[in-house]
Amino acid sequence: MSQIRVALCWALAVGGLATGEVVALAAAFDKADVVMGISSFPNPSTLGQPVSFSVLLTASWDPSTPATVTFLDGTMPLGTVETGPFEMPCGPPLPCFQSAAGFTISALSLGVHNITAAYSGDSSNNPAVSPVLVQVVSSSPIPMTSGTTKALLGLALVLSGVWLLRTKG
Repeated sequence: MSQIRVALCWALAVGGLATGEVVALAAAFDKADVVMGISSFPNPSTLGQPVSFSVLLTASWDPSTPATVTFLDGTMPLGTVETGPFEMPCGPPLPCFQSAAGFTISALSLGVHNITAAYSGDSSNNPAVSPVLVQVVSSSPIPMTSGTTKALLGLALVLSGVWLLRTKG
């Protein structure tokens, strides 16, 4: 789609200059799709612990206006933030613009949460939803135990973890 827009603009400019005519053209272009990735830290987390969610958006057209990202737990909105400015980190053959948004919350309940981020879209890009991120919230810190009671200098210490997930029920 990027090549079509560039070629059309070039053809209009050259055609208008070559013939001296004013050319009027109405064209409808589809909006570009946005690709999103989502992450969280820490995961798993404990009850009351702040969890930071981050989303990276990649678009083929630079948005003309700021847009928003809403972080959701299933269908329940957790919060809405404005995206940062889109920058052009990708190169030829096609342009690529990226932006990021972040959100931190301490009020996740015990259990498993299906977190997504929904991008509102803009004049050039379609709305989009990230893949689901599974965030686990437990009632207490994850205990760590050692298979040995002593660690000698230069020897590996093997740790194993046990996750205890308690839900209301």
